[in-house]
Amino acid sequence: MKDPIFDDRLATLRVERAAHMARDGANFLSEMAMHEMADRLSVTNREFLHCVIISHDPASVGILRSRLPANAAGMEISLLSPADLLTTGDIFPGDETTDLIISPFGLHRINDLPGALARLRRALKPDGLLMAALPGEGSFQELRDCLILAESAQVGGAAMRVEPFIDIRQAGGLLQRAGFSLPVTDMEKLVLRYRSPMALVSELRAMGSTSCMCTARRRISRSIWAKTEACYGSKYGDDDGRIRARLNIVYLTGWAPHENQQKPLRPGSAQTSLKSVL
Repeated sequence: MKDPIFDDRLATLRVERAAHMARDGANFLSEMAMHEMADRLSVTNREFLHCVIISHDPASVGILRSRLPANAAGMEISLLSPADLLTTGDIFPGDETTDLIISPFGLHRINDLPGALARLRRALKPDGLLMAALPGEGSFQELRDCLILAESAQVGGAAMRVEPFIDIRQAGGLLQRAGFSLPVTDMEKLVLRYRSPMALVSELRAMGSTSCMCTARRRISRSIWAKTEACYGSKYGDDDGRIRARLNIVYLTGWAPHENQQKPLRPGSAQTSLKSVL
């Protein structure tokens, strides 16, 4: 694995602080993603007996439980902390021990994401399903741009302050690399609005989602932050005085291989010539 991007200890502290704050509605993004994945699961023609949810938010269990059809009311649901994926020990009883894993915003701060996905695939029974939601490339780009402009103007250079997010094409490749079959990725684009840049940062802090990168050690001075707010209001402010923040949610779906799954046709195996159709 390359040099780590995220400070695991700092990421844990961020989440613990957010849990201590316990702000109402702080987990609305992960809960929204959980609702979306539960809706998608409801139209899946497959019976699941055991589900593992990877999330910091205990409400995820209740959301899934409330969306289950009557014939799945007995599903066993376990909650796993994303921090558990950072350990090298066994976090599942063994290989092929669960048939459904769902992660609403639980995988995006893992340094070895390919390795984590491979572990999840091994934990799934054949024809088991992984569903995950991660912030995608372009999320909070407005805050990133203004921080870079403000810090560069003040000190002649800028540290990376907003975490890097996954590209949707890269996400599909990681699923394939981890051994998932029938990988599917798609993106939901949202525009969030806040009364100020500080209100945005305050909400990210309440989620435990402020930056935990290894490289961002220098604190932001008051003068740099003042320039950031001025830049944000000028470039991304609306007529009512509120500011915009983009969030692109990347949804991942992949299945543990099974002999009965659909498989792409081999090149040259088609029975009808394109010429005869045209």
